[in-house]
Amino acid sequence: MTTETAITIFADSSEASTPLLPRLQSAGAHVRVGDLECGSYVISGSIVVLRFTAQEFVEAIIDGMLFHKAGKASMNFERSVFLVEGDIYSTRAAIARDAIDGALSFLVCVEGCLLYTSPSPRDLSTS
Repeated sequence: MTTETAITIFADSSEASTPLLPRLQSAGAHVRVGDLECGSYVISGSIVVLRFTAQEFVEAIIDGMLFHKAGKASMNFERSVFLVEGDIYSTRAAIARDAIDGALSFLVCVEGCLLYTSPSPRDLSTS
């Protein structure tokens, strides 16, 4: 990949120690780390990726922050992607399955977000 065609990805400082950054760099992306106002990653200024563990995602549903973050992302970016690592139905949190399903439906159908799930962080960082 040439310098002219490389994608620039801004990563939140909370992502600095994750295995995803070296993977993005090895794929040819220019990665810059700093404090982002919204999301975990911003790709080419128009796409925001909000990365959650399954537990964080369910907790964000319970405390309402998921909907706040989705709204903020939709207002500031052309496309929002929610990346969830782990099984959201196996967190042992005090939440009904219907509440999780409703939150997923809201993200996709109302907010127009993309949703990507991965069984574990390792699955995101290996070839």
